[in-house]
Amino acid sequence: MRLVTNQETKFDGVATRVENRYTQKLLPKGKTLSNYDALVADIVAKKAAVDAALSVAKNDVASFSCTASDPKAQLTQHRKDMQTVKAALKDFRKSVRNLVVAVRTLAGEETKSPESTKQ
Repeated sequence: MRLVTNQETKFDGVATRVENRYTQKLLPKGKTLSNYDALVADIVAKKAAVDAALSVAKNDVASFSCTASDPKAQLTQHRKDMQTVKAALKDFRKSVRNLVVAVRTLAGEETKSPESTKQ
């Protein structure tokens, strides 16, 4: 569960840095993305899906008991819950990547100075 939280925090941090770059560096230069709001809304929705799936998984594992009538079914359900969490994280990552690609494409390729190539 902590691994999921760490990954979610990292993806969220990347998204925040890209959003800041867009609003602080590219917008003042007059460069705009027509689908920026949709990309950000997709990230917010996918993050909410990760949070919801993680909450379900936490609740199921909290109610686990070896003395229950069918502990094997509880373990199977937890495995399915974690697969759902992994899929939600994958979708969240893809949404963040879509924003990164869009902003990078808008900014254009950075040109290297001749001094940076010298060793």
